[in-house]
Amino acid sequence: MISMKNLIVGSAGWRAPYGADHNILKIEKIKELIRFIEKNKFKSIDTAPGYADSELLILKFIKELKISTKINLFLDSNGFKNELKKINSKKINTLYFHDPDLIRKFKISEISSFISEVIDKGYSPGFSFYDLESLKIADTRLGIKAFYQVPLNIFDLKFLKFVSNSEISRKKIIFRSLFSRGLVFLNQEQVKLVFGKDYEKTKKDFESFYKIPFENKSMEILTYSLIKYITEKGHDLIVGLNSISETNYFIRNVADASENDFDWSFLVRDSKTINKIEDLKL
Repeated sequence: MISMKNLIVGSAGWRAPYGADHNILKIEKIKELIRFIEKNKFKSIDTAPGYADSELLILKFIKELKISTKINLFLDSNGFKNELKKINSKKINTLYFHDPDLIRKFKISEISSFISEVIDKGYSPGFSFYDLESLKIADTRLGIKAFYQVPLNIFDLKFLKFVSNSEISRKKIIFRSLFSRGLVFLNQEQVKLVFGKDYEKTKKDFESFYKIPFENKSMEILTYSLIKYITEKGHDLIVGLNSISETNYFIRNVADASENDFDWSFLVRDSKTINKIEDLKL
């Protein structure tokens, strides 16, 4: 069974459209969900200033839980200092740099300085990456205990493959985007529209790799099996959950899934990126 101590609830879709989900939660529903998350000892809630007013509401309603959030984008060291000044809450545990170009924009010495200031302010530092090279550079050259949020889904196993083959601590890696930004819940016609001209190639690559039909039911079964596989290995994960019923549905499906239905060790070892779902217009 999935452990709540490894589960971080993502709030990107609470107060703004996110991926395939365009619903907006009412404030009272957010309060109920936060109470449920705290009562059931979830690890954390992940948010950001860019998620509409989700961060403000979460900080208002949580009591004992510590959350993770992001620092806004900045262009130089002065910009960093100005953004860091805006963050001032004892309810925040981890502060992430959510700039995919951070490693290319700044020297390692500058990033090390940013990290020191984050630590001095009482937060654990973290990075949100989309490419492997940035993760490799950060982990080998920064020499600090940082957390890394990286995408993982049935269309792209490259980060899981890297983590499985490296000495990087699994406790430093937090997997996100597991439901492909809601793609796995779309019906078949919607899936075709999302992929457009790439649909046939994606379908062919998917069916060749997984040996099952490319349809929403298959995608959902695969996703829950993958989640079961990584949680059994003790990884932390961020899952966007927008209600108590949705959370219970998620927990039940992970519990019922079997990582043994698919040879994930083999699939991860031979994996390739079928499609970069971050680029899809959902």
